[in-house]
This record gives sequence, C-alpha cells and structure tokens, in this order.
Amino acid sequence: MDEKRKQLLELIKEMKFPLLPEEAKEHVEKLSEEDMDLLLSTMTSTKNYNDALEEFLRLNAPDEYKRIQKEYRQKLKNINEEHNSKMEGIEKDAVLKMDASDAESERNLDEIVEKELEKADEIGKLNNDLSQKLDSLPQG
Repeated sequence: MDEKRKQLLELIKEMKFPLLPEEAKEHVEKLSEEDMDLLLSTMTSTKNYNDALEEFLRLNAPDEYKRIQKEYRQKLKNINEEHNSKMEGIEKDAVLKMDASDAESERNLDEIVEKELEKADEIGKLNNDLSQKLDSLPQG
C-alpha cells in the first residue's frame, strides 16, 4: 500500500469515521488514484480546518468548547452504536444463511449417502446371488 493510501487510512481513523479498520482499508484500496488524491486532499483540509476551529474555541470560548465536545462525542457514540447494530444484523443474516446452507448440504449429503448405501446393498445382494450360483455349480 502506498504512502497516500496509508495517510488516508490514518485520517479516517483520526476523524473517527464509523468504519472498521478492515472496511476502511477495503474501500481505500478500491479507490482510483484520482479519487484517492481528491479524497485525501479534502479530508486533510477538513481536518486542518476542524483542528484550527477547535483550538480557537478551546482558547476563546472554553465553556462552549466543552459543550460542543460533549455533543460531538454523544453523536459519535450514537453513530457507532447504530453502525455496530447494523453490522450485528448483517452478521446474524450471514450466520442464518450459512446455517440454512449447512442444513441443505447435510440433507443433500444424507441423500447421497443413502443412495450409495442402497447401491452397496444391491451389489452385496448380487455378490451373494453370484456366490450361491457358483457354489451350486458342480465341482469338477
């Protein structure tokens, strides 16, 4: 992974985007070079602006700064909880689909095993019949 993509991933992490690290990496790797440059530039500018604004508020309006920080953290917590809830739902759906697929595979396997056992029984019967016929032939 090139340096720009690493920077973008770091910005995503610093700006607390509600993405799992694996999700962020997957999205960043899929970006074209042009889109990646644009997104990196935009996010860098936004982060720098937010940092400067935060510093200004912290120094000039500490009470307002604390109120905004608290509100921001609560919104971020709500977003993360919603994202986690969606991911849990997706995971549950995937598990249910896998369970259904496993059950279907098991039924199919049981059917195959049953057919093979029936064939084995038929072969066993044929073998017994053949053995009996051979045994009934005159020795000589």
